[in-house]
Amino acid sequence: MKLREEMAKKNGLHHKVFSVDNYSVNEYTGEWLDDKKHGYGTQIWSKTGSMYVGFWKYGKPDGEGTQKVLDPKLKDYIVRYAGHWKNGKKHGMGLYFGDDSTIYDGQWAKDHRNGWGRMYYPNGDVYAGEWLNDLQHGQGIMYYANKNIYVGNWSAGSKDGNGSCYSHSKRRYFEGVWVDGSPTSLQQLSDSEFEARNQNIQSCIEILQMWNPMV
Repeated sequence: MKLREEMAKKNGLHHKVFSVDNYSVNEYTGEWLDDKKHGYGTQIWSKTGSMYVGFWKYGKPDGEGTQKVLDPKLKDYIVRYAGHWKNGKKHGMGLYFGDDSTIYDGQWAKDHRNGWGRMYYPNGDVYAGEWLNDLQHGQGIMYYANKNIYVGNWSAGSKDGNGSCYSHSKRRYFEGVWVDGSPTSLQQLSDSEFEARNQNIQSCIEILQMWNPMV
């Protein structure tokens, strides 16, 4: 059952509208067009404890907007996603804060991480590179908390294909081929070869430092 005020059918004006849906009370305050949420507005879903603040297009989030969730410990709303939306889904550039304390900053397509983005993990690891359907896929750099580095190809979330790695503890540089996350052939470079490659390693670190000062 869904109830709404007759005033909501007006265009362009701001109205607070309450609706009852499956025994939960929802609240929308914002702009309307042709009896649909359109323009800037705020929606609160009491059943899920979530909130959306931003732009709407014919009843769906579209454009810049922020999704918030209710934190039971803080008893207040915290940001879940801030960025671009299209047709009700995360689409374009956006910043996402996960329940597992991960932070993703990058491109989205139809609610999934797709394109270029960087992920910060709670253990200190940082990944920067390409994504496909929420998994690392394509070219990417993984900077580990122990200062080891992997640079190369990824497939469905695992190292796969040609890649290079740097061992911080051994100060050695290896290159080879990975399959399903494991190296199948690695070549350790000599000191002179390492020094030649070291410039590339430092460039990778500098790139990551621009995104994460903790690196």
